[in-house]
Amino acid sequence: MLEMLIVIMIISVINLLYIIPSIDFTYILKLSQVTSGLNTSKMASLKNHKTNCFTHDQVIANYDLCFNEKANVNQAQTLYLLGTNQAIIIHLGSGIHEIKPR
Repeated sequence: MLEMLIVIMIISVINLLYIIPSIDFTYILKLSQVTSGLNTSKMASLKNHKTNCFTHDQVIANYDLCFNEKANVNQAQTLYLLGTNQAIIIHLGSGIHEIKPR
């Protein structure tokens, strides 16, 4: 019984060594920076009662994404994250965003 547990543990460790390097942490970092920037722009427009436009060098957008003084989005759109197949969909109104593959 003990031998079987040791074999399972060794197989698990070997699997972890192959799985962990394959995770793309740069993608996760880019995505978290963009979503953080969206939330920061939204909160800044709400705090200052002024229109605030979101810009980021890792995002492709058809036109500017601006939050009005009430932190609402007047024009919904899709942002594309550079170097990935992910799209960030910005909904009209409250500016809620969701992440989906292209």
